Amino acid sequence: MRQLVIEPASGEDVTAYLRMRDEAAEQMVARGIVQWRPGELTEDALRRWAVDGEIFAARLDGTLVGGLFVMWSDPVFWGDRDDKAGYTHGLLVDRRLKGEGLGRRLLAFAEEHIRDSGRALSRLDTVTTNAVLRGYYRAAGYREVGERTFEGGKVLAHGAPIGAVTLFEKSL
Repeated sequence: MRQLVIEPASGEDVTAYLRMRDEAAEQMVARGIVQWRPGELTEDALRRWAVDGEIFAARLDGTLVGGLFVMWSDPVFWGDRDDKAGYTHGLLVDRRLKGEGLGRRLLAFAEEHIRDSGRALSRLDTVTTNAVLRGYYRAAGYREVGERTFEGGKVLAHGAPIGAVTLFEKSL
């Protein structure tokens, strides 16, 4: 069995992650899924966005196959909260490995990392129109706890427009 290792990302990992993310975004756009857009996130923006969080790289037999971020606050999507949660963003698995359960293993890693920090909740979000990802998160034990709609053309720091996002939470 191949071994999955999840560890803090290096600078090279961030560059490779962004390349993989843009490839995934191109595939999503081609299928009509509006979640990520190619080129919307730059390496500099990613590093600024993740200042309060941690970036993790997932390697299978030494090869980068995905990653995610765990943050300790998320005021853009969740507002000011009680800090009893960790926030998972950017969950990404190389599309060639779809169906091998790596996404669930990354989620489990994030949940354990959040629990180990003394927090009782794992939170994440997705674009409301992404029914597939919403179902995936529900199947992973997350429950929908709200929706946040951004009006007036507000954009994220990296330039991506925001629409409605569905908020998910899981008790740890």
